Amino acid sequence: MSNATLSARYAFGGLGGWPMPFMDNIGTGPASAQGTAVLATPTVVRVTKSVASGSLILPSILTNEADPMTIVINDSGQTVLVYAAKGESMDGSLNGNRSVATGGVAFFLRVRDAEAVGGGAGPDWRSNVIT
Repeated sequence: MSNATLSARYAFGGLGGWPMPFMDNIGTGPASAQGTAVLATPTVVRVTKSVASGSLILPSILTNEADPMTIVINDSGQTVLVYAAKGESMDGSLNGNRSVATGGVAFFLRVRDAEAVGGGAGPDWRSNVIT
């Protein structure tokens, strides 16, 4: 399924009837910059404009801003970096990020207490990319 098809399904009522808030045609923040990255909210975000290694940041798990899952669709011509909220972890790495290549779709799952499931200390985003 192409990214355009995925985008259309999310925009018109979600996938499999599960409604998902969707933001289309967004740009990223500066290259490799967690502190000035664009906030990746709502649940599904489609990037169409980015500098090389442009940056997005996920909502905070600690402040309950984060949805259980965030999906980033990269339809820009550049690789995008998606960061955990400052002071939080991604895949067990404090202030970590996930690289999403052009044409890729990344899934981020919120884990409120990673320590309880054998991960690091505190909240963690578990992620994977489909290219």
